[in-house]
This record gives sequence, structure tokens and C-alpha cells, in this order.
Amino acid sequence: MFDFLFFTICFLILLGMVWFFFGKRFFRKRNRNELQSHVLLNRVEKVFKLVLAEGFFSEIVDFRNENKKLFGLLSSTKKSLLIVDAKVLIGFDFKKVKLEIDERSRSIKFTHLPEPEVLSMETDFKFYDINNGILNKFKSEDYTEILKAGKEHIKTKVNNSELIAAAHAQLNVLIEQITSEGGYKLDQPSEKKLLK
Repeated sequence: MFDFLFFTICFLILLGMVWFFFGKRFFRKRNRNELQSHVLLNRVEKVFKLVLAEGFFSEIVDFRNENKKLFGLLSSTKKSLLIVDAKVLIGFDFKKVKLEIDERSRSIKFTHLPEPEVLSMETDFKFYDINNGILNKFKSEDYTEILKAGKEHIKTKVNNSELIAAAHAQLNVLIEQITSEGGYKLDQPSEKKLLK
């Protein structure tokens, strides 16, 4: 009888150890993320764009939305902070440039030179301090709206920065160097720069 009781206790202990090491893992809820992506190349275009200035920006966007219900008696506010880091490239699209070259006088005259433009803007977004209101929760549309507002803030900063002037200055230097190296001169009044 003692042997039977001893073997039963040993068997139960062994069964408990097996359950502890393997059973918990087997019955544990498993999270599995799956991501599928398909890259399609629609077209390749030849471009002649020249980057002349590069800027780095960081912007904090404070988003708040107050929702009032029951004739304004109940109020619920959702809020979040978004940090937008951006790298912006400013330059010229030389497909839009129009110029005349006079081989006899070895001169170049620009009849149309476009304004510098944003050629590329790489953005990185980080959300901080996301607080849902009791009756006012964040939805996917809210995140889209916040990201759009962050990009607009960066565009405003770019337009108010010195990047455009830096691109103008760089283009003046570049064109003067290229024309002088090739033995050409710019056909323009000497007191004026090519661009503002």
C-alpha cells in the first residue's frame, strides 16, 4: 500500500512538473503578427532635378479635441503630442528651365528659371502622451488628421526658413562656375544676380 501511495505521489509530482514546463506554454495565448507587403513598380521617369539646400526640422504638434454632449453639460477631451522630424531637400527642376546659348559670343541667357521647390520631404512621426477622453476616444481618422497637420506645420516652417534663399545662392555659384569653366559668360546686367 505504501508503494502504491509513493508511486501515485511521484506520478502526480511528475505530472505537475510536466504541466508547469510544457502545459503552460501549450495553452498560453499566443500573439502572432502578420504583415504582408507587395511592391509594385509603376513607372520609372528620367528627371533632371538638382538639390541645392538641405534642412532638418523638428516640430511638436499639440492636438486637443473637446467633445460636448447633452447640450454642453458633459465634456470630454482627447489629446496627444506628436513630434515630427523632417529632412527637406530644396532645389530646381531643370526640365522647367529655358535658356538661349549664343555660340558666337559664347554667352548663355536664361529666359525662364523657376523658383526653388521642395524636391523631397522625409518625415518621421512619434506620438507621445495619448490621452483618450471618457466619451471622446481616438479613431484612425484622428491619427490621419494629426499626421497631416504635422506635415503642414513642416511645410510652413520650410517656406519661412532660409532654405529658399540658400538654394538661390547655391544656384548662382553653380551657374557662374559652370559657365566660366566652359568659357561662357552669362548674358545679364552685371549688377544683378541671376536670382534674387
